[in-house]
Amino acid sequence: MKTQSFRFRGGVVRIAAWHGRPDVASLAVRGRAALAPASIERLLDRVRASGYREVVTNALAPAATLPLVDAGFAVRGRLRILEHDLSSLP
Repeated sequence: MKTQSFRFRGGVVRIAAWHGRPDVASLAVRGRAALAPASIERLLDRVRASGYREVVTNALAPAATLPLVDAGFAVRGRLRILEHDLSSLP
């Protein structure tokens, strides 16, 4: 399926097949604002119309997940970020 973009107030969502699976959409949410409920509804309508049956998102900040969880999304995993200051390398 073809990659699409969906603009919302304060950002954009890129829609593409997740790991090449034609039935699962990957949403890459970018922006400074969380998606509004009406925007999520329009986005999901577009995803359904494109033939997807499931949706996953990129890692999101906790505040950005709230409207999506309210719309029926479930947390699938938590992102762990690791760091190393490189000052004590062996």
